Amino acid sequence: MGALLAIIHLGRAWALEPGGMLQGNHLISAEEQELLSGFLHSFAYAVFCLLDGTGEDVAFEDFLAP
Repeated sequence: MGALLAIIHLGRAWALEPGGMLQGNHLISAEEQELLSGFLHSFAYAVFCLLDGTGEDVAFEDFLAP
């Protein structure tokens, strides 16, 4: 459980926060930030759904090809 929350929290802190390691050292572009933000949002939603007992079809709908 801790590893899942670490992916979400540290991904945001290190990459998406203006003072984070990646932005602070100019190692991530605006396009990459947008892509990572979307991934972390979908990942956090999947974790939430699975913990809440929602089916896998709903939890992973953002990751399935249209």
